Amino acid sequence: MRTLSKKQRTFLEIVERVNHQVVSSNATPENAISWYDREISPYGYPTHQSILMAEGMSMFHFNREIVKNQVKDKEGNLMLGEGFNDLSPNQLVPNYYITDDLAYSLIETEPPKDRLNIDLEVLPLIKVIFSKKFDKINTISIRKRDKDYLSSKAGEHIPLANVMELAGSVTEGIEVRVNYTVPVEVCEDTPDINIDFFIPFDGKGHCMLCDTRKLFQEKFLEKNYFMVRVASHTHKDPNYFVAKIQNNEFRFRWWEAKHETAVNCVNDFIENQMNNCYQFVVNLLCLMTQEPEIITVQSPPSKYTATKAVGFGSERVNNVPNVHWLGEYFTTRVVDSTPASEDTERTRGKPKKSHWRRGHWHTVLQGPGRTQKQLKWFRPTFIRGHAS
Repeated sequence: MRTLSKKQRTFLEIVERVNHQVVSSNATPENAISWYDREISPYGYPTHQSILMAEGMSMFHFNREIVKNQVKDKEGNLMLGEGFNDLSPNQLVPNYYITDDLAYSLIETEPPKDRLNIDLEVLPLIKVIFSKKFDKINTISIRKRDKDYLSSKAGEHIPLANVMELAGSVTEGIEVRVNYTVPVEVCEDTPDINIDFFIPFDGKGHCMLCDTRKLFQEKFLEKNYFMVRVASHTHKDPNYFVAKIQNNEFRFRWWEAKHETAVNCVNDFIENQMNNCYQFVVNLLCLMTQEPEIITVQSPPSKYTATKAVGFGSERVNNVPNVHWLGEYFTTRVVDSTPASEDTERTRGKPKKSHWRRGHWHTVLQGPGRTQKQLKWFRPTFIRGHAS
């Protein structure tokens, strides 16, 4: 293997430590480094490498505490650990970098009530990266789960389904892991936490959001609480850092939440964050189904990058990856509200503050004889108010 940088060595150490914890985590050093190097995030977004480091150390701490404290689920079984599955390059999917305009618009849209509007063929797995300026979510991973997926994974580690019975009543739906920064009013350290939930597709005529909330309380509460306790990290306190190699030693200083803090974080997700995450996931899958052109691939300005910048003898290789965008050309519809005059203020009320007029999905009839049904997105509008 070629000479590795300090950060590459740090990531490889993380992968090897997780491999020792979880038998089914079988990432080879070559594939791990290939995975680490395969993305260059666009400006204004967290780096692919920093995300991998944080995810790997979250797995490491989560697994370590499970063994140390013999943590069990509601049924009394030892909670399963998490690891890196097959990292072969041909099985990896790219990150999708979403623009702020599209992200806000999807959250401000009422999702369709019927699951038939969602085509799971746009999966099996996508990972969405939000910009550093976006204040609601950092990353979202979305995975399809159906009978074929479960049978193909028999005997393997399944990150989200390990808290649900593989042969249980729920066999089809969407597994979601969201990483977001906890608001300061909930926790002063504003940690980045992972939360898992599942959107079931089995219920016919049911409210999918209601079923999602019910499953969260029944199947995911304990695991999410424990993940927040031991597998979160904070950027606010300089005493804590994810991981690094210093003097040829692997070092880390991890943040751990107190019981009350972990409870508050999970409750905040249930009360204030889950609806946004649910709406985003369902609306994104609908949009990718109905308007696949929302995904664009941006080629780098130059196909070549220097690997050894040593004067005229610098070596150059064709290894700059493409960037996969969600909403690269999407813009938010913005409308100015009518300024209130002295007369209209008496009849219409006080000047309005800026707000969103929510979007929605609607089935329209089109084609010959208007017999073809097509789901259409009526996009939300940002109303720019005039209130001081």
